[in-house]
Amino acid sequence: LRLLLALLEGQQEALIALMQDTLDTDVLMQNMDNAYRRARRGARGSFESLSVKYLTLLSSIASALEHVEGVSVDDQMEAWNTDMAKEGFPTSQLVASIEIAGDDGRIQQVYFQVPDLIVTYWSYPEVTKARNEIVYGVKRESPEEKIADFYVRMQGLIEVVKRQQRLRSRLWIFHAFVGGQSKLQLSFVPTARNMLLILTFILNGHLMWKSYREDLPWVTDSFYTGEVFDWEEGPEWSRGNWGIVGLRVAHGALALSVLLTGVLNSSAADSLEGVKPFEFLEGVYPVLWCLGALNWVRRVGVVLYDVLWLFIMAGLSGLAFVQGVPWLYAVHVVDVVVQVRLMQVVIQSITRNGDKIFVTLLLSVVILYLYSVIAYLYFQNQYSLDDHSDCGTLVTCWKLHIDYGLVNPLSWIGDGSINPDLPRIPGVSPEVARWWEIAGIGLATAYNLSYVLLVNLVLAAVVSGLIIDTFSEMRAEQDAIEEDIRERCFICSIDRDTFESSEIDFHEHIKDEHNMWKYVWLQVYLDSRDPLTYNGPEQYASTRLGSKQDFSKLVPHKRSLSLMRREGAAKDGEQEVVERLAERVEALERQIVGFAEKASSANARVEATLNKLQRAVLQLTSRVGPDTPARVRRAPPPPDDDEAEVGGRGGGGGGCEAL
Repeated sequence: LRLLLALLEGQQEALIALMQDTLDTDVLMQNMDNAYRRARRGARGSFESLSVKYLTLLSSIASALEHVEGVSVDDQMEAWNTDMAKEGFPTSQLVASIEIAGDDGRIQQVYFQVPDLIVTYWSYPEVTKARNEIVYGVKRESPEEKIADFYVRMQGLIEVVKRQQRLRSRLWIFHAFVGGQSKLQLSFVPTARNMLLILTFILNGHLMWKSYREDLPWVTDSFYTGEVFDWEEGPEWSRGNWGIVGLRVAHGALALSVLLTGVLNSSAADSLEGVKPFEFLEGVYPVLWCLGALNWVRRVGVVLYDVLWLFIMAGLSGLAFVQGVPWLYAVHVVDVVVQVRLMQVVIQSITRNGDKIFVTLLLSVVILYLYSVIAYLYFQNQYSLDDHSDCGTLVTCWKLHIDYGLVNPLSWIGDGSINPDLPRIPGVSPEVARWWEIAGIGLATAYNLSYVLLVNLVLAAVVSGLIIDTFSEMRAEQDAIEEDIRERCFICSIDRDTFESSEIDFHEHIKDEHNMWKYVWLQVYLDSRDPLTYNGPEQYASTRLGSKQDFSKLVPHKRSLSLMRREGAAKDGEQEVVERLAERVEALERQIVGFAEKASSANARVEATLNKLQRAVLQLTSRVGPDTPARVRRAPPPPDDDEAEVGGRGGGGGGCEAL
């Protein structure tokens, strides 16, 4: 097996076809089935390694000869995999395969054993969460940048898997309460954070129901006034109140569990480098102890900042229970925004352009202050904003415009017409006073019109436009990400239509051939093995997994073995058709040449006959003189050349007989 696998490292199609013709695949299938069943039923070690080798050999042959007519290895492997899955022994937990690009540009399929670390912890909630963050958070500006960013995030995912291993070994069965999972865990049971959110809705619903049922719930209900722990007088509550107390206790316990889960699974401090002492202080123990304590405090601070929201929820839940303040549970409803990704997009549409929105609001405050000064000097209490008209002082006037002036137009008091009461100018004639009143009405109209245009329309539209445009932009980005996930392979960046036009199932391609997560498995597998035991492809892959630039060269870009084999089969079919047509053309050419040769020989015979006739006529013409009677009985047929030559030598015998 090792020799055959070593020969298959080159992935030569002719060599694989030769093996398929030489080896008895039925015997190989039987041996693989026996080894695999013994490995899955507890006899691990050598049997597991043996079954991996058999799977690699047969999968290589089946994959290479999948589109060759008359070859049934692929069908046999598919049927065997289906039977193993029905019996509870899926082969996906034992062997995985990826495609890598060599230095010469040739695509090669590499099989490897799925590491136990992946089999055990890959489905854990924290690992699943990290995978989803990679799928939706990786940069997709270009295929090269996407693969490079995936490599960086892949290292964090591997660290998450290893962290689950450490937590499980240290916490044992309690690991299930802080992000792990147990064999008894049911798929339909919500996670601790979802259960916390459900209890939050129940407690807030009970709060609204109590407020609606009673006239003064904050005073008359002792359950809400902090008298929950007055145990000396004895419990006086109904069974329903005891149920609410139980829900509050469960809410606090779940909040604490979610906080511990976030702290223990936080990756914020993974890449944090510790503070190193100066070279001349490296041997001083007190300095090293202080730096160690400083590094520990830094890590704790970074982790607490990473789980700040979880810390706030746990603190408010405990405070609501101890102090009997149930309205604090209303803050926990915000956790819906944190958990739902689409709601985060809405929030990000405001925060992404937060600096521009802040500057626009600051400009609005400045402009409203200028209008407040004008209103305080010339239009005190002459108009209202949303039925509010407190403009007795400059401060109250400014506050009035800030509170209600951005979206509400000016509403002039009285009959609604703009008729301001401007201060009178002493010592002027009535005519001047009348023109001053008319000018005041015009200025007030200009003031009102500019306020509506500048404040109510422009500033409000600028703020809302920034938010709406940002939301539209982010929605387009999310749609592009969703489309890229659905319609394009993450590894090779080939779209779905290309595979379907070649009659290749796109879902099978991204699941088996170019599964992005199997490259993570490969790195975990190589890290768990001794480099001296690497084979050729594994040695090459290990050198390419050192940096994101090398990893980009390892991944096949715009290429896939299934497409290449399909194109090769199509080219072989086209070549066969061309060869058949060439054979027919050659046969036709041979027939034409034969016809030409026959026609040439017939033409030669005709020309020879004509030449004979022509010579005979010439001989007759030379022998018949001018006195020859006109009546000729009959001329005999012209003699042959030999007879004419003999007759000529004899000197006698005419060619005709006169009457």
